[in-house]
Amino acid sequence: MGQCNKHDSNLLIERSHLERTIWSFISDNIRSTYDNELIWIQDLRRAIANSTNEIIYDCNRNNNIFFADNLEQAIEKLSLAH
Repeated sequence: MGQCNKHDSNLLIERSHLERTIWSFISDNIRSTYDNELIWIQDLRRAIANSTNEIIYDCNRNNNIFFADNLEQAIEKLSLAH
């Protein structure tokens, strides 16, 4: 019986390590996605700040170019393109 308990204990340790590894992987991917979205939002703000009446946005990552007459239209088009 002592060996069963030790075996069970080892399985729990391995499972705990596996869970930490999985959660670390998920956390890293969430952080990476957030960072990419933040860059996209900053690009959008920069494009809006540098525009006059007509907003032209060239998203190099997706090769999307479009024209918008106002901020709401630009955000909507960027959201659809992204």
